[in-house]
Amino acid sequence: MRRIFKKAVRRKCWHMYKYLLSDFHGTIVDANSAWIKAYEILGAKNMDDVIRRVYQKEHRKNIADDYNLNYDEVVETYRQNLHIRPEVVKLLHNIPGSQNIIIVSNAHKDKLYKDIKQVEKEHDLNICDVFCKEDGSKKEQSLYPIIIAKYHIKNAYMVGNDIREDFCLNSIITNIFIPYKKTLLYNDKL
Repeated sequence: MRRIFKKAVRRKCWHMYKYLLSDFHGTIVDANSAWIKAYEILGAKNMDDVIRRVYQKEHRKNIADDYNLNYDEVVETYRQNLHIRPEVVKLLHNIPGSQNIIIVSNAHKDKLYKDIKQVEKEHDLNICDVFCKEDGSKKEQSLYPIIIAKYHIKNAYMVGNDIREDFCLNSIITNIFIPYKKTLLYNDKL
């Protein structure tokens, strides 16, 4: 990945006292809207059902299968419709310590890197490192100790959109939430 792991950018991260950790899907990018648009473009018949299932985080392949859609085509169309949330990126750049962003995601590495590459065309996100599903779990809190140790973090912010997944229990991390209204509407367990 061309800009993600530039040595100069990595060095900047090591010398910062505050860090900005951020979820990617749903926080920096409007992933749900991109998935919904993909299903709509490819002909899913019951869009109310699709919307509900997307916001409830049902596996996207199951939705495609139920509507007899080719999952690879759904993923390609999703990626073409993936865009940053400009209001969130603006907020991220105004948080102290946000010169470089550490992505903390439960997505698989391959998907995450492709999605980052897609939106980097739109906006330079100043990403200095990426931690994904293969590195640990946000929900089980196993990713955060790895990041804290690697960067010798004394204090940081974690920005996310879903309190069920983007909440760090560590006392040196301050949590900031930017939820989708529809996530709240379609999830009675929040």
